[in-house]
Amino acid sequence: MPVNIVKTGKRISQLMQQQGITAYQLSQRLSISVQAIYKWTHGQSLPDIDHMIDLCEILGVALEELIIVD
Repeated sequence: MPVNIVKTGKRISQLMQQQGITAYQLSQRLSISVQAIYKWTHGQSLPDIDHMIDLCEILGVALEELIIVD
């Protein structure tokens, strides 16, 4: 089953809002650019596996809750 990039991006954005984390704060914690966060949250790309694992820790969810598949 393929990963739905758009829905996964929306999920990341939703979880960021729930945690009160801005794109800038997340980019600082992950040592990446704000533009990368923008691309994730707008369904233009997916984080690599290392960033996915870090995102799960920061956002307090399991990987299965972060990735949306069709």
